[in-house]
Amino acid sequence: MNSHLQLTNLFHAHSLVNWQQRQLKLKARLFLVLMLGLLFTVDGWAESDSDPNKPILMVGISAQSFPDVSVSDIEVTIKLLVAELSKSSGYEAMVTAYTNEKLLQQDFEQGKINFVVTSSLILALEYDQALLADGFRFVRESKFPDQLLIIGQQRYELDAFRGKRMLLAKNDPMNELNMDYFAWKTFKQGYKTSFKVLPAAGKVNQLLLKIFFDEADLTSVYQNFYETALDLNPQLRNRLKILAQLDNVPAAGAFFRKDTPEVFKETVILKALHMADKPRGKQLMEMFKCDRIIRSNIEDLIPAKQLFNARQRLVTGQ
Repeated sequence: MNSHLQLTNLFHAHSLVNWQQRQLKLKARLFLVLMLGLLFTVDGWAESDSDPNKPILMVGISAQSFPDVSVSDIEVTIKLLVAELSKSSGYEAMVTAYTNEKLLQQDFEQGKINFVVTSSLILALEYDQALLADGFRFVRESKFPDQLLIIGQQRYELDAFRGKRMLLAKNDPMNELNMDYFAWKTFKQGYKTSFKVLPAAGKVNQLLLKIFFDEADLTSVYQNFYETALDLNPQLRNRLKILAQLDNVPAAGAFFRKDTPEVFKETVILKALHMADKPRGKQLMEMFKCDRIIRSNIEDLIPAKQLFNARQRLVTGQ
């Protein structure tokens, strides 16, 4: 019997490792395709336009507000995306990766950049809403594309999670807020007091694996990631369960400045919305694990603010 269990566990481990390897190979293949495409686009992207008054798409993106997004990622994949937008819209573009959130906000407020990409929570709480105009965001086809989940070990009842091992990904303010809200709502204390907090995971895909292999007990992730993991590894269902869920809470926001010229702004948004119409656009979107791009406005920030306020009411007992 023990031998059978050991073989089963080894099979599960092998399957999960294969999943990780498949993800890495897919990313590598897409990266090579996109890099080849870059050879044909980057020169045109850098060219100066003959009209000095023609607007320039100046993108600032946070490297501190999204899991699995580093400065090197922005320097390659985000620039590829912006280069494609530049080529299709006819406007020159540039991208700046920020490791300092305050500097990103400052440069946006001062007009040094005209398009900001960061956590919707930070945008909702820290940015002057009067400065934000419409933008666009990436979504994955799903019944619940922006659903936040608390995932835990299946063997525990809800009350038993007090003091258990909690794991989050680095640079993920929305899931951190979700976990804190869950802790206050369930145990009347913040997550740092309610659970044993493990060092943050470097990659999101480590979160569910750590729980599966009994190296953690609960985490917070978006539903799309959870469903994809279950599709690739059905055995995860045997050890994981959903403890709580919140619907329609976008993780990120991407907005123009309010004073951006209207024709310029609308042209870039329109080209972004139709990016998937071309094979290269589809390849770029796959890099971002999305199926389509939709128009975004400041109303998309309301759920983040509501979640923050709900947590604050629990903290203050109001």
